[in-house]
Amino acid sequence: FFIAPTASIETQTILIKALFNNPNSQLRANQLVRARVFWNQRPGVLIPITAMTRVGGDTFVYVVETEKSPQGVSQQVARQKRVKLGEIKGNNYQVIEGLQPEDKVIISGLLNLSDGVAIVPES
Repeated sequence: FFIAPTASIETQTILIKALFNNPNSQLRANQLVRARVFWNQRPGVLIPITAMTRVGGDTFVYVVETEKSPQGVSQQVARQKRVKLGEIKGNNYQVIEGLQPEDKVIISGLLNLSDGVAIVPES
């Protein structure tokens, strides 16, 4: 394949030519495509900007956890987790420490939350 060494000043594009396997004939000769190229990737989880709070210089998010109530009933509660943020990507922050991909992050109603309060998640 071929990648042009410089971008076009007028169109801010880069010419790339490549050969693709095309067993189902979904691509046509000289077809133009729009692609987003990631020059580097960093580990982390993306969260909406609205999901983040700051307290005393620290950054937190609320996540959903399931716990047993004193009566032995399972309930979902909000847990405050300290996180370390990376870059802003659009309307999202990259979280580089403090969250796992499977964590369920609460993205609205943060002003009404405190650590350990029972919640009813919206679908």
